[in-house]
Amino acid sequence: MDHPSWLINGFRRAVLDCNPVGIPMMGYPFTWSHSKGTINGVEEKLYCVLVTSDWLDYYPDVKF
Repeated sequence: MDHPSWLINGFRRAVLDCNPVGIPMMGYPFTWSHSKGTINGVEEKLYCVLVTSDWLDYYPDVKF
């Protein structure tokens, strides 16, 4: 599904205004699963997690 460019640009500006910090992924590589343990099981992974430096100050030991 294509999204209007004004919507994508608005999201991009909002993210950049927050000056985000990426959190590296550690541990099990998947963050979501459905029907785990069955032949139709699906596991997905978030591409990245962005937080603000203020948030990271509150949770300095966070692991993703």
